[in-house]
Amino acid sequence: MKIVLLSAANNVHTVKWANGLARSGVHVHVISLHAVTQDFDPSVTVHQLPFKAPLGYLLNVLALRKLLKEIGPDLLNAHYATGYGLLSVLACQYCPNVISLWGSDVYLFPKKSGVHSWVLNQILSRANAIFSTSYCMQNELNEQRLAKDVPVYITPFGVNTDLFKPLPDIRRENGQRSKVVIGTVKSLKHIYGIDVLLHAFERLVKQTPECDFELQIYGEGVEADSLTELAAQLGINNQVVFGGFVPNTEVPQILNQLDLYVALSRSESFGVAVLEASSCELPVLVSNADGLCEVVSNRSTGLIVPIDDVTSTTAALKELAMDPSKRRLYGLKGRKNVVEKYSETACIETMIAAYKQVIER
Repeated sequence: MKIVLLSAANNVHTVKWANGLARSGVHVHVISLHAVTQDFDPSVTVHQLPFKAPLGYLLNVLALRKLLKEIGPDLLNAHYATGYGLLSVLACQYCPNVISLWGSDVYLFPKKSGVHSWVLNQILSRANAIFSTSYCMQNELNEQRLAKDVPVYITPFGVNTDLFKPLPDIRRENGQRSKVVIGTVKSLKHIYGIDVLLHAFERLVKQTPECDFELQIYGEGVEADSLTELAAQLGINNQVVFGGFVPNTEVPQILNQLDLYVALSRSESFGVAVLEASSCELPVLVSNADGLCEVVSNRSTGLIVPIDDVTSTTAALKELAMDPSKRRLYGLKGRKNVVEKYSETACIETMIAAYKQVIER
């Protein structure tokens, strides 16, 4: 099977799909407007289109058609509907065309205006199939009545359970300390609710002065300065560490330094970062955003609290911070859930099976 991934070569999810498919025997070509910043498997062929985003989504039509004719793929899979999906439906003439949804292309883009919704519907309606990373995103498609005649396949992002795993040496160090370390690894944007975490952490510290807590926040984004200022205003800056950007390959070491992982997104189509934490046997505390509820089992692999609810979040933080046996139990169940349902191998098999069905159709 020969597949073309039309996707950003600077995105970690692109390289995960490309390398995973290649290791499973698929002949993979990646075509991108973006510069290559990821480590692709040597068997993956990467092509750079001449024009950059955003105009490149229109200007690269002829260049993409030429490449597709030369490669002769069995299927073209564009990742992210608004952008690469648009380019794919304008250029694809020689093979089935699949558009993979990632989240904001469905949750945010069509809600900007009626025109945006119409544009997205036109793009998706011209695809042979739509791949959704989650069931909740498929439900969002249905609620917005987008591309209602196009078949949808659920193809979740997988987790490399050999990379994201408990690291005993680091965990042993954790066991020798008295403090409880809470953390998150997310982009520092309003949508991810880092401000809610800071407010809840401040209350936790005040309510349990007899305990030693630390909050570690990793990531970069437009709210980096404002969140740092908020920590200072709340008087917790000495207990909060802003670690900045961390390459995905180094995230397992970061996660294994934590006792509890928190994700309080205001909107989330799929919780891959939460699954990575669970794969490291961390208990998780998440908001009830649709995509997070889909991957976390309340009071089994973690706790779920209402979006933007500082009081509930504080109570949940306290419950898990004060109960190491519960944290251990949730972590073990979380790892089991990831291995059984969301391992990279299982998700690649799901993707390949979906490819075959689309090609056969």
